[in-house]
Amino acid sequence: RLLSILRDLLHDEHLSVIAIFGIRSDAYDALEHAKPLEGLAQSTLPLLPLPRGAFAEVIERPARRFVQAGGRLAIEPQLTQNLLEDLERGGGSDALPLLAFTLEQLFLEFRQTGALRLTDYHAVGGLKGMIDAAVRRVFARADADPRIPRDREARETLLRRGLIPWLAGIDPDTKTARRNVARHSDIPAEARPLIDLLVEERLLSTDSIELPDVAAAVPARIVTIEPAHESLLRQWGLLHDWLQEDFGRLVALEGIKRAARDWDEIGRA
Repeated sequence: RLLSILRDLLHDEHLSVIAIFGIRSDAYDALEHAKPLEGLAQSTLPLLPLPRGAFAEVIERPARRFVQAGGRLAIEPQLTQNLLEDLERGGGSDALPLLAFTLEQLFLEFRQTGALRLTDYHAVGGLKGMIDAAVRRVFARADADPRIPRDREARETLLRRGLIPWLAGIDPDTKTARRNVARHSDIPAEARPLIDLLVEERLLSTDSIELPDVAAAVPARIVTIEPAHESLLRQWGLLHDWLQEDFGRLVALEGIKRAARDWDEIGRA
C-alpha cells in the first residue's frame, strides 16, 4: 500500500516529488522489481562501508562532544588502539554495531570515573565478549526474581522460547538470520521476566506505537520489542546456534506466513 501511494504521488503532474529509500543492498532487488513502481525511473547511490581509518574518530569524537557539553570523560589512547586492533581482527561486517554496543556499555559502566580505560575494556570481556558479558549480567540479576528459575538450562530454555521466533527468525529469500519486531504481549508470559532483563541490558529495545481505533475515544497503544541490532543474531553464540538448529522450521514458518498474507490479499478465495 505504501508503494502504491508513492507511485500515485510520483505520477501526479501537479506535484514535484522525489522518493528516497535507505535500503540494504540485499533487499534492493525486491524494491527494484516491486510491481507498484514499474515504469518509474530509479537511480542508486551506494553508501559504502565506513573506512577503517574513520573508526578512531567514531571512538573518540563522541567523548569530546560530551566534554564540550560540560561532562568529564577521557578515553585512554591504549583503549582506542586496542579497539582498532580488535575490529581489524574480528569485526567483519558487524564492526560498527559491535563498536557502538561496546562503547555504550563502557560509557554506562565507567563514565562516573571520568575516563574509559583499557583495563575496563578487558574487565567486561572485550569486543567479542561484550554480548556474553551482558547475558551473564542478566543471569546474575535474574537470581533476585522468583519468577525466573535458578537452573541455567531452564533459563536458556526460557530465553529460546522468548526470542524465537518472535524476535529472531530466518529471511526466506536470503536464508540469513533476521531480527523481528514483536508485540511485547506476544512474548510467552513465562519468558517475559527474562526478556525484560535483556531490555534493561540494552540487548533488546522497546517502543510503543499507536493503533487507530475509530470506536475508541483514545487510540490504543501497544509496546513493541526487537533486538537492539541485527549483529546480535550473529555475534551471540547461543542465539546463533539456536537459529541454526531451528533453520528448517523457521524457513517453513515464514513461508506459511507469506502464503497467509497472499491468501488474505485475494479475499481468502
